Amino acid sequence: MYENEKNEISALKKYLLSQIPSTPLPPNNLLLSPNSIALKAAVAGLDKELGRLEREERLVRKFTNENTVYGSGGRAASSAHNNKADEDVAMEYVKMTKEDAVDTVITTMKRENDDEEDDWEEAKAVLSPSKKKPSLTDSQDLHQKIAQKWSSTTISRISKAEARVDTPVGALGLALHTALVELTAVNQGTKKTEQMFRCTGVPDGAIISQFLGEEKKKSGGGGGGGGFAPPVRELPKGVLMPSNWEDKAKQQDSQLIAFRYKCGQDVYTASSGPTNDCTTLYLILQQVDNSTVRVSFGPMPAPTKGSATTSVNQLQLPLTQHINLDGFQASKSKGGSSVQPSL
Repeated sequence: MYENEKNEISALKKYLLSQIPSTPLPPNNLLLSPNSIALKAAVAGLDKELGRLEREERLVRKFTNENTVYGSGGRAASSAHNNKADEDVAMEYVKMTKEDAVDTVITTMKRENDDEEDDWEEAKAVLSPSKKKPSLTDSQDLHQKIAQKWSSTTISRISKAEARVDTPVGALGLALHTALVELTAVNQGTKKTEQMFRCTGVPDGAIISQFLGEEKKKSGGGGGGGGFAPPVRELPKGVLMPSNWEDKAKQQDSQLIAFRYKCGQDVYTASSGPTNDCTTLYLILQQVDNSTVRVSFGPMPAPTKGSATTSVNQLQLPLTQHINLDGFQASKSKGGSSVQPSL
């Protein structure tokens, strides 16, 4: 029944044992010794397949009665021969090599594991997406997408407003300011999307000094003589930058950019009049040397105990990592005093 297959296996086995040890193998002309592990494994695989074919032949002969001899004279001998064949076939279920036993166990375990995996796949399909725990990679990917979208929106807004700057610290201040005013949130009361930070102009020198925790400096002009403080109003819709926002950065002694914002809602009630639910925040950038900018952001800090000055957390940024100073100066020398920032 499997004569061709058995002949092929025998021929290949003979070739492996006689020819392969003396035949250089590519790519490095490797010669295998007769005791090579690879050669022994190949021959063992052929022997195992040959034994499987012989077992199948004996089983087929049993169930098709291939060896049945008809006739009265041969019945006794045939019966004895068949009984012997039956015993041989029955022993096939008992005689197993160590390798056969291991293969059987592995196959059984694999089937059980496959069934468990199928059940697990079904359970995962039913699992609600809201109950699935996000992995660290998913969270990082989400944050990266949000940051990329935020950066793209900021650059688009600056380009649309055709904003120009005169100083490197002004370019960095423009980028941070635009990023803040582009942030939006959903109002839980009206369910509408609103700006989180609404610019209300540039704070005066006294406020800046108080915010930075410096001693108040006497100004030579402006703001003196008493009277009411100027009203604080939000910038008109569509206006990105307040007027004269970069004036302090042009001064050699300060090189400073400052913005003031409202964050929150103005709530009015008929019984108690206006109720202020807004927080006033400040963004201040101060260039401390040719390559470093100190950034401060937040509400006006409360005075520390025993001192009239305030303190605020500050972040130092290397200016050269965010602004191409050589390119900025070259563009400014060609285009005049103001240039479009390359962000």
